[in-house]
Amino acid sequence: MPFYNKVKLKSLSKITTISLLSIGISACSVTSENTTPKEMMVDLILEDEIYSFHTHQKVNDYTDRLAHDLFRNLHNKKLDKPIAVTSFVNFDDTLQKNSALGNLVSESLISNMQAYDIPIMDIHLMGGVDISSTGDAVFSRNDNDILNIENAAYVLSGVIVESERGYTINARIMELASKKVISSASTFIPSFVIEVI
Repeated sequence: MPFYNKVKLKSLSKITTISLLSIGISACSVTSENTTPKEMMVDLILEDEIYSFHTHQKVNDYTDRLAHDLFRNLHNKKLDKPIAVTSFVNFDDTLQKNSALGNLVSESLISNMQAYDIPIMDIHLMGGVDISSTGDAVFSRNDNDILNIENAAYVLSGVIVESERGYTINARIMELASKKVISSASTFIPSFVIEVI
């Protein structure tokens, strides 16, 4: 009798386990079939989406998108003459104040724009190499040192608008002779990205 009970219990245990597994699998398939993507998604407000989209990206990621939008907004206009890229300035009464962010944005855009086969002129390049005991330099911010930039037909620059959440970068390519805006684009860089600069 004890042996019979053991066999009976083992069989019952196997049947119970198989039944529970079957119910679990059925429940999973029913849940996946009856649940729409909308029910599975977490509701996000716009600010959450912006922050999650931009998390852990460097400034160059933002300027890369900015360059893409500037290129797209050219509407197939071919720029065959060089573009001078200048520092992005703070949006204030003077439009003259530079910042580390403004210099970094312009520096990043030089390489970003070249990816689209747009001729770029570096206006900080000197007429030669300055060799000193501390090292060799080819760049300068002194206008007496730099090369003549008369060959530049366009300029790429813009303004930086600061807010509590971050910085809006408004960029535009302008024709120097006519002062026409050839292309414009904008991007937003959250404050936490700038904190590492």
